[in-house]
Amino acid sequence: MNDEQSQLPSYENPYQSTNPTLTPDALGSDDSAAKALVKPPAMILMILSIISIVLSVGLLIFFAGQIDMAILEDFTRANRVEQEKAVNVIGNVVGNMLAIPFQIFFIFGCKKMMKLESKSVVWMMLILAVIPCCTPCCVGLPIGIWGIVVMNDPIVKLAFK
Repeated sequence: MNDEQSQLPSYENPYQSTNPTLTPDALGSDDSAAKALVKPPAMILMILSIISIVLSVGLLIFFAGQIDMAILEDFTRANRVEQEKAVNVIGNVVGNMLAIPFQIFFIFGCKKMMKLESKSVVWMMLILAVIPCCTPCCVGLPIGIWGIVVMNDPIVKLAFK
């Protein structure tokens, strides 16, 4: 039985890649190729985050100026329209206050992505970028998907520390 198996022709995988396998030794210490791949989506997300912070601060100042302290002091005596306006303004203030830390985290994650450090922080940032309410006007959705695709590239995977 062993003689029959040894005489069979060796099986070759027809779907095997002809590209050389990337290993940390083959990649070397130069990670410039990986940095070139991650830089465009990271820079675009960083620019979007900076724009979003500026808009959030501006809207925060605008809505904070609209708070009518007289209505808040005696909220139950105000008419329904004034109550709805006060709740809307307070909701906008709180929403803009919560948006600023998100955008700061995006900037932090983009810096880590460009330095090829902290893979878990970068993945968390990219997953949040894909959520439409976390980035301005859903612009971060395609950029986040692009970043996820780049992070799955073998060169980038090997270069991350």
